[in-house]
This record gives sequence, C-alpha cells and structure tokens, in this order.
Amino acid sequence: MGKFVVVEGIDRSGKSTLAKNIGLSLRNSGKSVFLTHEPTSFIDSGLNIISKLKRNDYLILLAMFIRDRIEHNKVIRTNLEECDFVLCDRYSLSSLAYQGVFLMELFENVENFYPWIENVLSISHLKPDLTIFINYDGKAFRQGTGEKRELEMFEENGYLQDVYDVYMEAIKRGIFFSPGAIIGGNGTKEDMLKDAMDEIAKNLNSD
Repeated sequence: MGKFVVVEGIDRSGKSTLAKNIGLSLRNSGKSVFLTHEPTSFIDSGLNIISKLKRNDYLILLAMFIRDRIEHNKVIRTNLEECDFVLCDRYSLSSLAYQGVFLMELFENVENFYPWIENVLSISHLKPDLTIFINYDGKAFRQGTGEKRELEMFEENGYLQDVYDVYMEAIKRGIFFSPGAIIGGNGTKEDMLKDAMDEIAKNLNSD
C-alpha cells in the first residue's frame, strides 16, 4: 500500500502549491504519485444546490462534504494500491475547521462541539499516514488568482482568521492530526517544500 499524505492550511496559505510541489519532488525521486483534492467535483453532482446555499445551511453542507468524501475515499483507496503516494489537498481537518466556525454555534458549551464533530466526520475518515499543516495565520493573506471558486463563501479574511483558530484548537486536541507535522507558512515556496519533504522523510522513512 502507498502512503496517504494530506496537506492542510487556510486558503491562500500556499497549500495547493505545496501539494503540487511535493508531488513533483516525489516523482523526481522515482516515486509514483496520485494528487487529489477536496472538495471534489462530485460534491454537487446530481444535487445542484451549492449556488443556493447560505451560511446558515451548514448542516446541509456538512452532509454534502461527507457524501463527497465517501465517494472520494474509493478513489483514494484504489490509488493507494497502485501508487507509492496519494497526496490530498484538504481532508477531514479542513471540514472540521471551515464548517466548525458555524457548527459550534449550535452548542452552548464549545467543549461539547469538538467530540461531536470528530465523531461525525470519523464516519468518512481514512486515517492519513501524515498530515502536514501550513502554519500561516492570515495576518497578511496571500492574494488569490481571482478565479471564481465554487465555495468562495468560505474565503473572506475575517472568516479565515476564525478558521485558523479552529484549526489550531483541533490540532492541539489531536483531532485528525496524528501523525501530523506543522511547517512554517511565511517562508518561500522552496523553504516550505524542503520542510515538508523533511517531514515526509522523517515520518514515512521515504528517501
């Protein structure tokens, strides 16, 4: 079986670029790599409701992400049998952080939120061999490409700061982050790639 590696971080942290660069580096070393991401194109397949969703529809969106991940896991499992590495740009920790900002409003005591969301998302969770989190706190967000994205409702700066805080709390609690590694997100692309590859070599005995 191949190794399942997830790259996590807030939008504009360099996450997608890092995942692609890890893939290139691994391929250059002779490894076979399947690069994927979430959400997939399946998330709204046959439903056609994403454009109609509002932020207070977070339970509907959570169900859609779980549906999407269940189908995505089939692809991940197949490629783990065929490739040395499966790299995923976002996974369960992202669902917790991005939707958790709204979902925790359902709880009078936030302490009850974290075990609840962990249990709910565990239904569709394949444990990664390593999760790499880019510690970029959004104080000076990188500029996006300007391309319209399907879920751009989740990319406003104030909201992203809240997402970062939920990420860090989940990581502190060890939710969907074991084994996990935190790398700095304010350096160059080359620095981030080196740190990520060092963590992959250290944690997965990959040369």
